[in-house]
Amino acid sequence: MSDRKKCIFISDMHIGAKRVPRESRYAYDWLSPSRTKMLEDFLRYLATVKDIEEIVLLGDIMDNWVYPVYEIPPTFEEIIESPDNKHVFAALKDLAARKKVIYMPGNHDMLITKECVDEKFPGITFDGNITHRNIL
Repeated sequence: MSDRKKCIFISDMHIGAKRVPRESRYAYDWLSPSRTKMLEDFLRYLATVKDIEEIVLLGDIMDNWVYPVYEIPPTFEEIIESPDNKHVFAALKDLAARKKVIYMPGNHDMLITKECVDEKFPGITFDGNITHRNIL
Protein backbone atom coordinates (compact mmCIF):
# COMPACT_ATOMS: atom_id res chain seq x y z
CA MET A 1 0.00 0.00 0.00
CA SER A 2 1.10 3.51 -0.73
CA ASP A 3 1.74 6.07 1.99
CA ARG A 4 0.47 8.84 -0.28
CA LYS A 5 -2.31 10.91 1.13
CA LYS A 6 -5.09 12.38 -0.97
CA CYS A 7 -6.29 15.94 -1.22
CA ILE A 8 -9.94 16.36 -2.22
CA PHE A 9 -11.22 19.56 -3.86
CA ILE A 10 -14.90 20.48 -3.55
CA SER A 11 -16.43 23.53 -5.20
CA ASP A 12 -19.66 25.12 -6.35
CA MET A 13 -22.01 23.71 -3.73
CA HIS A 14 -23.92 27.03 -3.65
CA ILE A 15 -25.57 26.42 -0.27
CA GLY A 16 -28.27 29.05 0.21
CA ALA A 17 -30.65 30.10 2.96
CA LYS A 18 -33.55 28.05 1.54
CA ARG A 19 -35.77 31.14 1.42
CA VAL A 20 -38.83 31.23 -0.81
CA PRO A 21 -38.88 34.61 -2.63
CA ARG A 22 -42.11 36.59 -2.83
CA GLU A 23 -42.47 36.11 -6.57
CA SER A 24 -42.03 32.33 -6.54
CA ARG A 25 -43.26 29.27 -4.73
CA TYR A 26 -39.81 27.67 -4.90
CA ALA A 27 -36.72 28.41 -2.85
CA TYR A 28 -34.14 30.37 -4.81
CA ASP A 29 -31.28 28.02 -4.16
CA TRP A 30 -29.11 25.94 -6.43
CA LEU A 31 -28.69 23.20 -3.85
CA SER A 32 -32.00 21.36 -3.46
CA PRO A 33 -32.99 19.57 -0.22
CA SER A 34 -32.19 16.16 -1.74
CA ARG A 35 -28.78 17.39 -2.92
CA THR A 36 -28.17 18.90 0.52
CA LYS A 37 -28.66 15.43 2.02
CA MET A 38 -26.32 13.92 -0.57
CA LEU A 39 -23.70 16.55 0.31
CA GLU A 40 -24.09 15.80 4.02
CA ASP A 41 -23.60 12.07 3.35
CA PHE A 42 -20.54 12.78 1.19
CA LEU A 43 -18.92 14.98 3.86
CA ARG A 44 -19.55 12.30 6.49
CA TYR A 45 -18.02 9.70 4.17
CA LEU A 46 -14.88 11.83 3.62
CA ALA A 47 -14.39 12.01 7.39
CA THR A 48 -14.04 8.21 7.50
CA VAL A 49 -11.59 7.68 4.62
CA LYS A 50 -8.14 7.08 6.07
CA ASP A 51 -5.98 8.12 3.11
CA ILE A 52 -7.65 11.51 2.64
CA GLU A 53 -5.50 14.05 4.41
CA GLU A 54 -6.89 17.37 3.25
CA ILE A 55 -10.12 18.80 1.84
CA VAL A 56 -10.08 22.12 0.02
CA LEU A 57 -13.41 23.95 -0.23
CA LEU A 58 -12.64 25.75 -3.46
CA GLY A 59 -15.15 28.54 -3.86
CA ASP A 60 -18.89 29.03 -4.04
CA ILE A 61 -19.52 26.84 -1.02
CA MET A 62 -22.26 29.22 0.06
CA ASP A 63 -24.15 31.59 -2.20
CA ASN A 64 -25.24 35.09 -1.27
CA TRP A 65 -24.45 36.63 -4.62
CA VAL A 66 -26.98 35.45 -7.21
CA TYR A 67 -30.40 36.43 -5.96
CA PRO A 68 -33.42 38.18 -7.49
CA VAL A 69 -32.83 41.92 -7.78
CA TYR A 70 -35.95 42.64 -5.71
CA GLU A 71 -34.73 40.50 -2.78
CA ILE A 72 -32.06 41.28 -0.21
CA PRO A 73 -29.53 38.45 -0.42
CA PRO A 74 -29.11 36.29 2.67
CA THR A 75 -26.17 36.87 4.96
CA PHE A 76 -23.70 34.07 5.56
CA GLU A 77 -25.03 33.84 9.10
CA GLU A 78 -28.56 33.33 7.72
CA ILE A 79 -27.31 30.59 5.40
CA ILE A 80 -25.34 28.87 8.16
CA GLU A 81 -28.19 29.10 10.68
CA SER A 82 -30.94 27.97 8.30
CA PRO A 83 -32.64 24.88 9.81
CA ASP A 84 -32.52 23.22 6.38
CA ASN A 85 -28.72 23.42 6.40
CA LYS A 86 -27.99 22.36 9.97
CA HIS A 87 -27.10 18.75 9.12
CA VAL A 88 -24.75 19.59 6.25
CA PHE A 89 -22.92 22.19 8.35
CA ALA A 90 -22.74 19.74 11.27
CA ALA A 91 -21.12 17.24 8.88
CA LEU A 92 -18.68 19.92 7.73
CA LYS A 93 -17.74 20.73 11.34
CA ASP A 94 -17.25 17.02 12.05
CA LEU A 95 -15.08 16.70 8.96
CA ALA A 96 -12.93 19.65 10.12
CA ALA A 97 -12.46 17.94 13.49
CA ARG A 98 -11.00 14.87 11.73
CA LYS A 99 -9.24 16.24 8.64
CA LYS A 100 -7.47 19.38 7.49
CA VAL A 101 -10.09 21.56 5.76
CA ILE A 102 -9.29 24.78 3.91
CA TYR A 103 -11.94 27.29 2.78
CA MET A 104 -11.10 29.41 -0.25
CA PRO A 105 -13.96 31.72 -1.28
CA GLY A 106 -15.18 32.09 -4.85
CA ASN A 107 -17.21 34.79 -6.54
CA HIS A 108 -20.53 33.70 -4.96
CA ASP A 109 -19.13 33.71 -1.42
CA MET A 110 -16.41 36.32 -1.87
CA LEU A 111 -17.72 38.45 0.98
CA ILE A 112 -17.29 35.75 3.61
CA THR A 113 -14.63 36.69 6.13
CA LYS A 114 -11.99 34.85 8.09
CA GLU A 115 -13.80 35.96 11.25
CA CYS A 116 -17.05 34.34 10.11
CA VAL A 117 -15.29 31.07 9.21
CA ASP A 118 -13.31 31.07 12.47
CA GLU A 119 -16.46 31.68 14.53
CA LYS A 120 -18.86 29.34 12.75
CA PHE A 121 -16.44 26.60 11.65
CA PRO A 122 -13.70 26.02 14.21
CA GLY A 123 -10.89 23.99 12.71
CA ILE A 124 -11.40 25.19 9.14
CA THR A 125 -8.56 27.30 7.77
CA PHE A 126 -9.68 30.37 5.82
CA ASP A 127 -7.37 31.07 2.91
CA GLY A 128 -8.98 33.93 1.05
CA ASN A 129 -5.88 35.57 -0.39
CA ILE A 130 -4.02 32.66 -1.89
CA THR A 131 -2.17 33.31 -5.14
CA HIS A 132 0.04 30.24 -5.43
CA ARG A 133 0.36 27.03 -3.50
CA ASN A 134 2.56 24.06 -4.19
CA ILE A 135 0.38 21.00 -3.65
CA LEU A 136 2.65 18.37 -5.16
